[in-house]
Amino acid sequence: MTNPVIHDFIALVLVFLKLIKSNGIKQKGIDQLHWLFNKRMPEHKEYFIKNDTIIESYRFVTKAVNYFCNKYRK
Repeated sequence: MTNPVIHDFIALVLVFLKLIKSNGIKQKGIDQLHWLFNKRMPEHKEYFIKNDTIIESYRFVTKAVNYFCNKYRK
């Protein structure tokens, strides 16, 4: 990961999932993260259709977020 912002975001998600012990808080965070990347962000994807850097970064982070959501969602 050469982009420090993406690296730090993925690290933040991992730390959240490992440190939060309350299942309710963890599930709410996972649900909100899933909603953000799979519902809200794609609503105006036409704004960024010509920017390959943003598109590839979004795809990478979305794959990671979906992996974490599927792994930790109950």
